[in-house]
Amino acid sequence: EEHVFGVEAVLGQVMHKEEGTHKVLFDVGMDLAAYGHPEYSTVAGEFHIVPHYVFQYNSRLMADVGVRLAKVMRSDSPEGIFGAKEQVVYPDVTVTFDAVPQYLRVYTHVGGGNKMNTYSSVLERNHHFDLEFGRGLWPLMDFDVERVSAVLGFKGRVGKFAYDLHGGYANYVNALLDAVVIGRPFESVEYMPGFGYASYQKAFAGFDWNWNTESLKFDGTLEYAHIFGMKESSGLFAPAAFTGDVAFEYNWSRRIYAGIDCQFSTARHGLVADVPRAELFDAKIPGYADLGVYFEYSCNRVLSVWARGGNLLNMTIQRNPLFAEKGASATVGICLNL
Repeated sequence: EEHVFGVEAVLGQVMHKEEGTHKVLFDVGMDLAAYGHPEYSTVAGEFHIVPHYVFQYNSRLMADVGVRLAKVMRSDSPEGIFGAKEQVVYPDVTVTFDAVPQYLRVYTHVGGGNKMNTYSSVLERNHHFDLEFGRGLWPLMDFDVERVSAVLGFKGRVGKFAYDLHGGYANYVNALLDAVVIGRPFESVEYMPGFGYASYQKAFAGFDWNWNTESLKFDGTLEYAHIFGMKESSGLFAPAAFTGDVAFEYNWSRRIYAGIDCQFSTARHGLVADVPRAELFDAKIPGYADLGVYFEYSCNRVLSVWARGGNLLNMTIQRNPLFAEKGASATVGICLNL
């Protein structure tokens, strides 16, 4: 069984002066997870405090400068669970400037910190996750530790078109990644999925947008990531270089909705660990494009019915390694708005 607890609080003082608004704040937070299991009985958590100074000038410039002090807390955890070493001190700085008020904002953020991967959060990422996913090679559950990250972006609006163009860099001391392991029971070959943790660095760029009119809606997100500094000995799969989620929708009088969407990913490259032979093999999880169409009819303000057809390109989709979605799919349902 798992018990998860989290709390956040903000304390501070606000001062108004002629040149702008000044705030001296302290963000305090804690996350805890307790497990009762014969092998994985433990309590782990993370406590952080962020003293920061916020200056708002002339409603256009905002500077939030602080430092994050974070400490991982763990009881006498069994081997293979919550063993990552945190950095303790991380930057926490955000600056925004409205170059053209209401139309263009320039922003930057430098940060870092720890993220606890609880059993429930990992299960949400991969519904096939179980107690064997460490495969005896990696921790079953652990902390993501982001040493430092930096992002620079531009967000704004042109008419009914809103956008966010950004790019940056992230350095991970410890991060959750997909794995595939080969076992050889009784001389046969068995491929098993898993999760592992490794350090790597990432340079990335992304573009998010939303175009919304009375009858049309077009939105999406695209991201490119260049992964480097990941050791081959980790035996894990790096994130995909290019991913996206795009959707277009048309509605008739807010009563009938029809749309087309596409989630896609380029191939993921990594290594498969042959445990009995203590060898690593180059491998690739193929890329995919999940093209779908959907239809929804609103009977009234409370009830609507909908249907969706997915994977219309008939591709083999592996969102999670070794669990392939092959062939077109259809889903129907009802929606209640209470």
